[in-house]
Amino acid sequence: MQWPLKELTGLKGLTSVIPLLMSGFAFAYVVGYFLAFDLAWFPFFSLSEHIVFAIRALPIALAAVVALFVAAEHPHFLRRAMPIWIIILSLAAAIALVNRYLGLTATFAAIAGATFIHSRKSTINTTSAPLPYLVAHMLIVSLMIGYLSGNVLKIDRIVDPFLPLPLSRAMHVHFNPSEAGDKAEGHVIFVGNARILLYDYKSHQLKLFPWKAVQEVHETGVD
Repeated sequence: MQWPLKELTGLKGLTSVIPLLMSGFAFAYVVGYFLAFDLAWFPFFSLSEHIVFAIRALPIALAAVVALFVAAEHPHFLRRAMPIWIIILSLAAAIALVNRYLGLTATFAAIAGATFIHSRKSTINTTSAPLPYLVAHMLIVSLMIGYLSGNVLKIDRIVDPFLPLPLSRAMHVHFNPSEAGDKAEGHVIFVGNARILLYDYKSHQLKLFPWKAVQEVHETGVD
């Protein structure tokens, strides 16, 4: 099978764009992940540490890229999904407001309004959708997925006592004898070169420990 010259030219251009898109989507996931707890914890770790952490979001970033190009090629799918997407954006704005993220509230509200305006115009022009417009929306989707992923760890705290040991995702952090306390049970949220961020199941709080205070980290069931 021979590729048409036009399609080969398009594929050559995408080879430089796809890595940038995937990096943007993965980093948006990381920001959303921290939003689930508190974005104030974000600067405790360096940019390089966030980039390493974003590797876990590469499958999601790849799915976002695929969805992006499908939406670009089939704009009629977008018209059907627009009402639902506007509702989701409105709910996201309400959640951000409850959590006192005023800037994020204004952002979601503005995007919901712009999406509504675009959906009205798309009934006139149904042949294409601007790629930057789609990229912006997929960044928001990646951020939302990161936010939901972080909140799943909070739900784990509630369901963990009722789960059999093989299904438990809880982790134990043991401290050096010189540190106050024996161990903490929860879930490791983020790991850096100098610090470890733990969501403590008992206190329902995030706790930041220096690595020098930590003796061992392991799954539940190994003490």
